[in-house]
Amino acid sequence: MSKLQTENGILSYTVSNGSVHITEYSGKDLIVTIPQVIEDMAVTHIKKKAFLSSRFVKEIHLPDTIRNIEDYAFARCRKLEKIYLPYVNMNLGQDIFIDCDKLDYIFDIRSNENSSEDVAYLLAKTINGLDAFFLFDLNNAGSDEWLLHLDSTIDMRMRKDDMEDFSKMILCGEEEVVCASDGTIEDSNPATYKSNRVKEKIRIAFMRLLHSYKLDEKLRETLVKYLINHTKGAKTEETWAVLQNEHGDDQKYYELLISIDAINKNNLNEILLDMGNAHTEMKSFLIRYFEDVKDETDIFAEFEL
Repeated sequence: MSKLQTENGILSYTVSNGSVHITEYSGKDLIVTIPQVIEDMAVTHIKKKAFLSSRFVKEIHLPDTIRNIEDYAFARCRKLEKIYLPYVNMNLGQDIFIDCDKLDYIFDIRSNENSSEDVAYLLAKTINGLDAFFLFDLNNAGSDEWLLHLDSTIDMRMRKDDMEDFSKMILCGEEEVVCASDGTIEDSNPATYKSNRVKEKIRIAFMRLLHSYKLDEKLRETLVKYLINHTKGAKTEETWAVLQNEHGDDQKYYELLISIDAINKNNLNEILLDMGNAHTEMKSFLIRYFEDVKDETDIFAEFEL
């Protein structure tokens, strides 16, 4: 086994049939770039568990010579956010990105299209947002057919009854918890269970609306309506809960809700109260944005930063 020094780590590799196989990475690099050629031979394989549980890597760049990524190659890379690889025919092993909870983008290194960021995001979310592994298709990602299947899957998820699987849950010894078929433990209160399913749909709606490349207009209307039906001031407020608790400092989420009237002058007062002393930049953004619609009672006076 041979070794190649990176800036803050080591890539181990073997040579087989005139090509290089990456077998292991160890180190503290934030960005790892694997070269196309080592020892005048093309790098073609990422072997089983090569990057397993790498604790520091946030970004990985693979060359367009790669044709085989084996089981668990990048599994449990908890900080991995982006990976660049060729969308080409290659052999993909089992669970290559399992437990990569922060993986947001899988980029095609050959693409310069304006759609590439949306497609890269949506492809990553087929793994850790939709759990739709059948849509993890490098060869067709971004095509009209792939997007149709993606949006059909999203539409089906959005229309699913929130309590459909509740009766399938099995009590796990204590009355206050239930176990799903995947081993997940949840509060057995029906209202809590339903709220969690609504939040899952909210996350899906955010995902697709914020990355709306070739989004079907009918599905857009469905997603927008769902967010509005659960915004601040509605009967249930999961839209606002997901934004506040998971994206509280990300302006694009606020801009989206403003654009669809899910944040408006009628619920702004309650939203600002909820924010309290947190998310001060976003609070300031909302106040500035709505200054032109404030009425004579000046609801902003008590929210000075």
